[in-house]
Amino acid sequence: MIVEGYQNCLEFWKSLIENHDAQFMPENVIVSGNKAVIQWKYMWGEKLENYVKGMNLMTILDNKITEAVGYVKGDLS
Repeated sequence: MIVEGYQNCLEFWKSLIENHDAQFMPENVIVSGNKAVIQWKYMWGEKLENYVKGMNLMTILDNKITEAVGYVKGDLS
């Protein structure tokens, strides 16, 4: 899935964050200059039994994320 544009990205992340039956957990964060690598785990379900792992590569300029590329190992459905 590709999500592009400010509004589309905002809506996508907002839907993940506002899901009260889910938990997003960073597992490792590496920052070097204006680049960041974030490894994470996203869990959902009654007992958080379903999960996927992924990684985001981000570029930050003027305190804003200007580019983010995400990779997921698994399926969010």
